[in-house]
Amino acid sequence: MSCADSVAGDRGPSPLSGGVILPARGGIHMGRGTVLGVALLVSLAAPLATGSAVAGESVIVVTGSGSVEVQPDRVTIEFTVLSRAGSAAEASNGSARRTGPILAALHALGVPDSAITSAGFAVQPSWDFKRGMRKEDTKESTATHRIRVRVSETRTAGNIVESVLDKGADRVETVAFSVSSLDSAREAALTLAVKQARGDAEVMAHAAGGQLGPLIEVTTQGTAAPPHVSDSYRYSMASIAAPSSPPSILPGPTIVSVTVLGRWTFVERK
Repeated sequence: MSCADSVAGDRGPSPLSGGVILPARGGIHMGRGTVLGVALLVSLAAPLATGSAVAGESVIVVTGSGSVEVQPDRVTIEFTVLSRAGSAAEASNGSARRTGPILAALHALGVPDSAITSAGFAVQPSWDFKRGMRKEDTKESTATHRIRVRVSETRTAGNIVESVLDKGADRVETVAFSVSSLDSAREAALTLAVKQARGDAEVMAHAAGGQLGPLIEVTTQGTAAPPHVSDSYRYSMASIAAPSSPPSILPGPTIVSVTVLGRWTFVERK
């Protein structure tokens, strides 16, 4: 449990990365022993805007967090096909011809047409980057077709990457793993966060010489706040035993994190 110093005048408590106790009477109460932080006990001059707390009541304000790991159940692969020709029309037609064998290879792997979409298509003339203008001595154009494949069989990622490169794709842009639904993971993370907040509040109440009273309010600190998901969806390229083996692309877990803020009344021991 971590506590943060807080002084509240005419304002209500603000969210903290630990907890504070705001009693009806002023004063600083410190117990003996080792503590991780200090919470100033001050007078609550105005009632809270929400919940059932009233002026003169002591409250404990605590934040809690919960995290749950979820294994990805979907993989998205994007790759690019380039085609250069003497004109824009020829480059576009060449792109279609080069894309055909790649699509056939994807179908052979069992990837349906509904899982294959174009993420982008562009045709542009040769460009002189130093001068910042189109090259005047040539009419050559380049067609760039970016194709996206999204499937639920994450184990097929390596086969898909190998097949599209073997059949003519110029490069693989991204391989991203994701979770199709985070609802159950978010519920589990919320449960852990609330349990942590309540546990910290009980410890604080006992340390301050009282006990935890009824719950006033618990919130996720934001209306319909989405869960936080850890940095993207990591994957690793495992070493391969033979040149003919497809790369082994292994997804890492997706981490769903939720933070809650809870307010309880503080009851002094009599």
